[in-house]
Amino acid sequence: MLSSSVAFFLFISLIARYHLGLQYAWSFVIHVYQFLLFNLNFFLLLRLIEFAYVLFPNVENFFVICDDCSIFIFYSVSFCSF
Repeated sequence: MLSSSVAFFLFISLIARYHLGLQYAWSFVIHVYQFLLFNLNFFLLLRLIEFAYVLFPNVENFFVICDDCSIFIFYSVSFCSF
């Protein structure tokens, strides 16, 4: 999946340079790259939550904090009944 994302990024950057010119192409390419990074992190976050539910079945609450739009910090709070 990562190689297809890189290929898509390069393809979009070539189209942007051809159609938009060099002045606007670089900002457009950066936005496309940030969009790809956000999608990749979002799906990794979903996989992490799914794995945590399987690994810790007594966990009731999950807190997710997005730091700088590219790094996800994952916290879990579990409640034990005695």
